[in-house]
Amino acid sequence: MKKITKRLVFILTILIIILSAIYLTVFILAKQKKIFINRWFVDERNSIIGVDVSSYQADIDMDRLKQQDIRFIYIKATEGSGMQDPRFQENWENAGKAGLLSGAYHFFSYDSAGKTQAENFINAVGADIRGRLLPVVDVEYYGDKEENPPEKEDVVRELNIFLKTVEEAYGVKPLIYTRPDIYEKYLKGEFDGFRK
Repeated sequence: MKKITKRLVFILTILIIILSAIYLTVFILAKQKKIFINRWFVDERNSIIGVDVSSYQADIDMDRLKQQDIRFIYIKATEGSGMQDPRFQENWENAGKAGLLSGAYHFFSYDSAGKTQAENFINAVGADIRGRLLPVVDVEYYGDKEENPPEKEDVVRELNIFLKTVEEAYGVKPLIYTRPDIYEKYLKGEFDGFRK
């Protein structure tokens, strides 16, 4: 019994050391504010690398992103009909100053009208997007929406209204950013005129 206890203490000690090393490494890297590219999925030599950011990333050093060969950045502007990202203006201006190609994105809500969501986005971004990337709408599940998905016809109708309103405001078709399962369930065959 004593041997088992000693072995268990030894294994737990090793696990604590490993977990502490991982935590310390992540903490140090987070302090450096460096982005690491997952080389399993991206061949940096043959790819154009971009990122999307929001207030969740806190302070973003745009000059450092540019030094890391990040070629473009999409900045969260809005969500739903009433939320504007509190760091949007700061990130928008700083990306421009750093010379990063940048665009704004909207996180689509299944719980509010497409028209008011588009108005929220246009009000946050402003009337002039010359020199910026195409506007993007991010269509994902949130909250309990994956377990309780909205009806397809409701999503298609409101997303269509959002896209048309944004297109009318800027004179360009927005891009749609989504997951494969959402594309299959809601978008496939419905938005062929829009890039995905």
